[in-house]
Amino acid sequence: MRKRLLLCCDPQRAAPKFKKFRRNWSEKNSVKRFLRKRWKLSTTLS
Repeated sequence: MRKRLLLCCDPQRAAPKFKKFRRNWSEKNSVKRFLRKRWKLSTTLS
């Protein structure tokens, strides 16, 4: 909800921050996913 409000208030200023935030968030998620996969593999192997 807050993100949408920010974008509505000032798109020019909010857009770059929002893109950066989204990129960071997706990177974090992919790292989590990767670690989870690795952890599952290691637990199944051992």
